[in-house]
Amino acid sequence: MKVVQGKGASAGVAVGPILVKPVERQPEIHLDTCLDPQQELKRLQAAQQQVIQTLEGLKEKARQQVGEEEAGIFEVHQMMVQDPDLCDTIQGLIQEEHMTAEAAVREAGSQFAAMLEAMDDEYMQARGADVRAICGQLEDALSQGGRSWTELLTQPSIICADDLTPSETLQLDKSLILGFVTSGGSANSHTAILARTMKIPAIVHTEIALDEDWNGTLGALDGSTGNFWLDPEPQVLEQLKEKQLQHRAAENALEQFRGRPTCTADGRTIALYGNIGQPEDIDLVLQNDGEGVGLFRSEFLYLGREDYPTEEELFEAYCTAAQELEGRKLIIRTLDIG
Repeated sequence: MKVVQGKGASAGVAVGPILVKPVERQPEIHLDTCLDPQQELKRLQAAQQQVIQTLEGLKEKARQQVGEEEAGIFEVHQMMVQDPDLCDTIQGLIQEEHMTAEAAVREAGSQFAAMLEAMDDEYMQARGADVRAICGQLEDALSQGGRSWTELLTQPSIICADDLTPSETLQLDKSLILGFVTSGGSANSHTAILARTMKIPAIVHTEIALDEDWNGTLGALDGSTGNFWLDPEPQVLEQLKEKQLQHRAAENALEQFRGRPTCTADGRTIALYGNIGQPEDIDLVLQNDGEGVGLFRSEFLYLGREDYPTEEELFEAYCTAAQELEGRKLIIRTLDIG
């Protein structure tokens, strides 16, 4: 038995066979320089459009499976693919240094990711992984990469990886994911956020050296404590099974409060509101006993469009939300788009 300590990113207990994500080796770039920069720019533009379309599909899948706010992760990635500073740097390397599109994307991606990862703010450091992820997708599109490793998930498993991009996380079959364990990453990563939303136990920053020989070996994790066991002993499994039962019982116990007034044990009444990104999200607020909307994050009405919504469109969205809430409180943030 081997015990590893990481940082809990999503609560819960998972026990099952391990699937190790194959170690990514950057594909060799056969040509660093090009003779026709204009042709490379055309290839770059085509790859950008391909990645944007792929992310659009993942955004819709996220919207259906985990919610509007989490779908915004892929909207951010779409914007990063088109970021003027990143695009200018890539294009400059192609035109001035006569780099191939692949080499320029890799070089620019490394520069921007390193800049973010050197910042003091943990949230901004985590965005470095996003830059590496979208530049990796651009490289794949340029090289017309083959099958995704996500197709290796064929049975319920604990996924062990160096790190996972949001795109990889969403491409995995949710019904077969028991938990996530990553050697890198952070609790602020978009993948950790998705894991919490999908209620999948997850541990990050274990700093373990992954070994594909672990595939099929029994593993166990506790997302609350950050502990991961490789080939756990029977007594550990018994303890985790008990904790898993307690966790499920606690979740079931919460159901008895559904439909009851929101008040503390000493009788103090408090208001319980939910946040939304579009009127359609109100159904989830009401299903989960929300007493109103604490924040209508209206920036989602602006994202994913080529033009601004009209005053009439905004009016209709706000009216729909107010009508759906049938007199419950609705607080609208008119615009916060950065």
